Order: sequence, then C-alpha cells, then structure tokens
Amino acid sequence: MKISEFIVSVDTVVFGYTDGVIYTPLYRRTPKKGEPFPDSWSLPGGPIQAEETFEEACKRKLVEDLDLRIEYLEQLYTFGSPDRDPRRRSISVSYLALIRLNLTQMKRDGTEKIHWFPIGDLPNSGWAFDHESVLEMAIKRLKAKVSYEPIGLNLLDEEFSIPQLQSLYESILERKLDRRNFAKKIHSFKLLVPTVKLAVGRGRPTQFFKFDMNQYRLLIKDGFIFEI
Repeated sequence: MKISEFIVSVDTVVFGYTDGVIYTPLYRRTPKKGEPFPDSWSLPGGPIQAEETFEEACKRKLVEDLDLRIEYLEQLYTFGSPDRDPRRRSISVSYLALIRLNLTQMKRDGTEKIHWFPIGDLPNSGWAFDHESVLEMAIKRLKAKVSYEPIGLNLLDEEFSIPQLQSLYESILERKLDRRNFAKKIHSFKLLVPTVKLAVGRGRPTQFFKFDMNQYRLLIKDGFIFEI
C-alpha cells in the first residue's frame, strides 16, 4: 500500500454585512509556475505551519492576506476528495468567520486580486479546487444557525436598532419578516438592553440596544432556545 504525502491547509469563508447585503471575499489566483487553477476564484487560506493549530492558521492568513481580525470563527467541514488538488493529495479544514464590515474596508481590499461578492451574486464558474462547494456549505450553515443561535449579532455594530436587526435576518434568510411579529419575538427573549435613542431619518428617534450575552449564556444553561 502506497502512503500518500498530504498537503494540509485551511480555507475560511468570511461573511461581512453592510447596507442590507451579506458579502464574502474571494481571491483571483495569480498565475504561477507549478500552481494550479490560474486566474480562478479562491477562498482565503493556505497551508498550516508546523507549530500552529488550525484556528491559528486561519487567523494568521486572514491578517496576512486581508488585514482582518475576526472574533467569531467556527469549524465548518473537512474536505479531502482525492482529486481536489491536481498536485497531490490535499486535505483542507474549512472554517466560517463573521466580521463587522464597513464600506471603507471593502474599498481598501477591493483590488484586482481580492473582491467582495454579495452571496447572492457569486461567480458562475472559474473556481479553484472545491471552493464553490465549501462556500455553498457555509451559506447553508449560516442560514440554518442564525435561526437558533444569535451568531448574526457578530455582523452588526455593538449597538443596533430592531429594524437593523430585522434587515440583517432578512438578508441572511432571503425572505421578508413581519415587522411587528419580529419585534415582539425579539423583545420576548428579554436579552436586549436599551442604550440610546438616535434620529434616523425623519420621525421619532429610534431606540438602540445591546445584546446581553451574559444573560444569554445563563439562560441556555436552563434550556432556553433562541429561535427566530
């Protein structure tokens, strides 16, 4: 039996949110001798170093390549199809990361090499490795998980309004939510702490809130279910 030599790497699907749209960054691979998939779209990532954990490798590559420092990171899946890399057997541990994104960040990173795509308008072809499948799995995970865990708050500013929160959920779930029912459900959790009232357009000032994460952790120990 022949023992394979492996390439072990990490790939990270990063989701950011701004102006009612969920974005993810992709690389246009530079043609290099010996490198597969020239000019194809690729996720941020690369081989791990001997002294690193997988999580450390993810965070290092995101800082090196995108100058992104993320707080929310979870393992997605391990991809290891024998033919995923034409060079030799390759195993990639994929991750899902969430960031608070702003337009200034996108303009700074929006070079010919890096492009932020809305998740509803991704490239139809020209993908490297199996990264299209990795991204599809990450999108499904995000849509499923926001319905039962408040991970979506990692995409918003620390202080937010109920309409902003609803807009985020509608962007992720790709469906409209009833305004009154959504607000009633969110307030029923009793996990929002009022902060300030600010003028947003015309009309009465809008109430902003913070999410009480400490209270949430206490509640889930007693079987509380966060469900949208």
